[in-house]
Amino acid sequence: MQDLEARLTALESHVESLERGARRWRRASIVLCAGLVATFVLAATALNSETIKARRLEIVDDAGKVVMLADTTEGAGRLSLWSSSGANVARLGANEHGGDFIMWNAQGRVVGSLYATAEGARIEANAADGKGTAALDAATGLTQIALTDADNKPIVRAAVEQMSGLFQVLGSNGQPAATVGSRAGGGFVVVHNDAGSEVGSILVREDGTGKLLLADGKQPNVLLETGADGGGALQLLHTTRVIAGLGGTASGGLLNLMGPEGRPVVILGKASNAPGGALAIRDNAGVRVARIGIDADGFGEMAVYGEGATRKKVLNARDE
Repeated sequence: MQDLEARLTALESHVESLERGARRWRRASIVLCAGLVATFVLAATALNSETIKARRLEIVDDAGKVVMLADTTEGAGRLSLWSSSGANVARLGANEHGGDFIMWNAQGRVVGSLYATAEGARIEANAADGKGTAALDAATGLTQIALTDADNKPIVRAAVEQMSGLFQVLGSNGQPAATVGSRAGGGFVVVHNDAGSEVGSILVREDGTGKLLLADGKQPNVLLETGADGGGALQLLHTTRVIAGLGGTASGGLLNLMGPEGRPVVILGKASNAPGGALAIRDNAGVRVARIGIDADGFGEMAVYGEGATRKKVLNARDE
């Protein structure tokens, strides 16, 4: 009987121990479930949230290296990228005028950039060794492209300004060597010497006629023009003074050779009063002294003149 009571007492103690353990597990299970529920609720809330706030966001690769970084600098946002070799190769940010993008090669040299300026924007592309660049600027009233050589000296410039285009090739001294552009009426081409002085140009006037000018860098020497009537003219100049002129009109050609006073001393061209050509010789004052031509009947004629252009002697082919 005592053995039975002892076994019942032991069994009761074991049951109470199991119940106490079960109660502890139930309490732990309740706490764990509550924690999981809270975690899922918070996660769901974060996923469905319209705003995620962070001061710094890093994206890493399988090795734990940062390959993308989003942070701030001087109150502005910034996004940086790294290559698989660990080189910082790109950055997107902001400056006082707007957006700012810069790109590096694997050696850490800047090879490209795009950024806002006070008047518009600028794009730059650089050679891998830093020798030679290309830049595009867009600003209010002006858009231009500039190229540099291996010494980073400007060599080419193309621009659009006030509805006109301009293309320049620069010399080693930075002065324009050749310029091509447009203006009212048409286009123009200008060639310069090493000093930057104009030595040649061709252009279209506002009336649609053309003009060609050759110079010695100080003053014009040769001028070739076309006229609105279909004719043309060639002038040779010395110290801005015309010394010879050749023209073409509907009636024929005309050659003028000038004296020191700027007046014609030799005139060769179509006769105005006879069917043929005529050669007139004048003194420095512009007074006729001799003439070779054709008379009204078609005979050759040579005449000399005295004081006051008075006709003195005449030799006519009809007198033979």
